[in-house]
Amino acid sequence: MASPKNSVSKSSKSDKLSNKASSKQKKSVQKVKEQPKQVFSVEEIKTIYQQVKTSTKNLNDIVKLLDQLTELSKSHNEILAHEEEARLLIISLLKVFEHFIKSKTLRYSIKKETNDNKVVLNKWLKSKYDLFKKTLLSLISEFVSDNDILIDALEGYFQLMKLEATTWAPKNEAHFPGQMYETLVKTLIFDSKNGKILEDGTTDSILIEFFTSNYLNKCKDLKFYFLSSMINLLEQEKQKLGGKSFKTVYSKWLTIMQEDYFHSIFYGTNDDNKKDAKIDTKSKNNKDDEDEDDFGFSDDDDDSVVDASDDEELELTDTFVPKPPQAIQKFATYKSLFTKNWLSILSIPGIESAQLKTTLNILHKRIIPYMIKPEQLMDFLTYCYDNGESIIIEILAINGLFQLMQKRNLEYPQFYEKLYDFFKKPEILSNKYRSRFFRLVDLFLSSTHLPASIVASFIKRMARLAIFNNPGGIVIVMPFIYNLLKKHPSCMILIHNPLLSDEELENYEDPFNNDETDPLLTNAIESSLWELETLASHYHPNVATLAKIFSNPFTKTSYNIEDFLDWNYKGLLESERTRRIKGDHMMAIEFEEWDSAFKGKEENEESRCYIDSWRL
Repeated sequence: MASPKNSVSKSSKSDKLSNKASSKQKKSVQKVKEQPKQVFSVEEIKTIYQQVKTSTKNLNDIVKLLDQLTELSKSHNEILAHEEEARLLIISLLKVFEHFIKSKTLRYSIKKETNDNKVVLNKWLKSKYDLFKKTLLSLISEFVSDNDILIDALEGYFQLMKLEATTWAPKNEAHFPGQMYETLVKTLIFDSKNGKILEDGTTDSILIEFFTSNYLNKCKDLKFYFLSSMINLLEQEKQKLGGKSFKTVYSKWLTIMQEDYFHSIFYGTNDDNKKDAKIDTKSKNNKDDEDEDDFGFSDDDDDSVVDASDDEELELTDTFVPKPPQAIQKFATYKSLFTKNWLSILSIPGIESAQLKTTLNILHKRIIPYMIKPEQLMDFLTYCYDNGESIIIEILAINGLFQLMQKRNLEYPQFYEKLYDFFKKPEILSNKYRSRFFRLVDLFLSSTHLPASIVASFIKRMARLAIFNNPGGIVIVMPFIYNLLKKHPSCMILIHNPLLSDEELENYEDPFNNDETDPLLTNAIESSLWELETLASHYHPNVATLAKIFSNPFTKTSYNIEDFLDWNYKGLLESERTRRIKGDHMMAIEFEEWDSAFKGKEENEESRCYIDSWRL
């Protein structure tokens, strides 16, 4: 019998051996884990695809393709390194599942009396199919770079949607895969990392651009269920949205809404019918010297707005699925969803200044005409008008307010006081949106029912503002004041007051109170436009010439303001530079022609230079 000592020593030796063995096994396992999985070649993927398609015995090979795609989708660098293989994997798996769905090997649900083998197979295929859809959404969500893989994933998902709608829909019943579509909308709008926010607050995401131009704007049902999905998603995600995440979401929403959302619904998707279907709300380079009022107020502003009653029914054409639900036929339902979406998204704090400007730019053409109750925007517009971060936001808000005041008979308290306050800011004459602003002011002050004291206050403050501004701004004010005096003859006393005696003229002090905020109480009607007399001596000839018209009888017809709205300092200088001088004022100039300013390096070089003694 072995002694206890020997037994202990043997057991300790065996423990050491087992520990060594286990440590070796761990190391070998770690080495296996560290080794990257080999990526299938293009030929291997094609071979596996053919095997799966030809025989159900090779169904397990689907897992190989799925695992490969899932693994690649986890790494941005890996999928870029194997772009061709990744794209082929998407197409191959798409065709595999399309084959099984059409052959009814894969069904949405199976009757209870079906044999167990078919139930098990269907359940297994369904799990792999769901994993494939999840992987496509993962690519759409996580992939940052602009790449064809993103487009493949998006198109693949839409193909599966159409396949489900046509194959799994109840027989002879209208059907739209709403839940599947809502999941995609969430991924695109709330989760996708593709694209950056541009200077105007929209996005340059190729996913949003492709989704909008190739699907959303071509199918009525996709438009309808996009609005429906967004209402649900905004409700679910509202608490999570904040800061940068909301700016990203809003940039995508804004990019989609720049299109005339309802134009293609009524006029189809033919390119010939897309007249003014899209507002070019920005120059991508944001050039300040370009015409700023492409979307400003004008007489034909409503030409591109769809004129349809709420009761009008749409034809079930241009749809994504063959038999969509009847709900998409009612225009009133579209407008209701459209209204709820805008009110919901505008109620979320965090819209940045650039996005606010773009929103206000499209408001009067792309939003207000299609809302059930546009007066619900009054609080939003009032906030922008009263608390705008910049004068531009305040100016743009006026247009929306004007639409509501004119067409919905809404009132804005102290509207003229706020409008009057604009003319205390010198930048109003050099602002990017001054054309829109002056068109609207022209409308607001055109009513003959306005008290003369209010009109006189506006005229006086414009004249005061002109003294401190550049010629590009002054040339707008002069004809504007002239037209106001023509429309309101009672204000002519500002340039000619026969009631003043010589003594009063000698001791004259301007009674106008420029600090008064209420245009009714400024005493402007008792004042005079001495500012215009001062401008008659302006250094710029165009300004001086315009100012002198107030010294002549008012026999001239009113000016066309449009002729002056686009003038700026640069334009005045350019017109002066290119102006041809006529008559005897031409100055005779003699000059010699020179080849260069200095002589060249070579001494023998024969050339006529300006300074002969200097050399380079």
